[in-house]
Amino acid sequence: MSSVLARSVPVRLFQQSLLLPAAAALALLTSAPALAQDQPAPQTFISPMGEPFRAPPDKPFPSAQWFAGADANHDGVVSREEFRADAMRFFKVLDVDGDGKISDREATYYEYRVAPEIIGASVDTSGVTAPKSDDDDRPRNTPLANVRQGAAHYSWLNDAEPVRSADVDFNRKVTPEEWKAAADRKFNALVPDGAAGLKLADMPATPAQVLAAKKR
Repeated sequence: MSSVLARSVPVRLFQQSLLLPAAAALALLTSAPALAQDQPAPQTFISPMGEPFRAPPDKPFPSAQWFAGADANHDGVVSREEFRADAMRFFKVLDVDGDGKISDREATYYEYRVAPEIIGASVDTSGVTAPKSDDDDRPRNTPLANVRQGAAHYSWLNDAEPVRSADVDFNRKVTPEEWKAAADRKFNALVPDGAAGLKLADMPATPAQVLAAKKR
């Protein structure tokens, strides 16, 4: 299922739900079709800006879907300008009511309906420490504390919630300026200094890819 197709039904439902009382909206949102129980779990890739892409297990890993769309001139490299343009395209998808920002409500909808994988992949590691030894009274993190959580499990970047993380002033909304700045930070994190842009072959396997490969 393509990213656009997978996203179209939930976004339409959300647009309708904005006009309904809470109880009716909840019933509407939960009416979106679910995957059949006997279907194999799809491969999932979450782009640097948080957009989910999915593909059947026997198809190429869906990072190729994102790359093909972001590489506007099809030269095999996603430049900074192309990365920014793709980021702003997804911003408009997330800004469902078109008011020029991603609200807290829209971010919540993103988490639970657009990319619900990030909720399932989250692990609470708060307060989890290894027992103290006799000669060391400092608490130590267990390996669980190093788990890549949320979207980071499906992405190249260790960013558990790539939409909310763009809200640098913590006012529960993401402006276009914050989104553009987040895009630049992520591009810088992915592309080596001096490189023309991002090449798909240079990107690492995501933690989900690594785990899937071990299960084969």
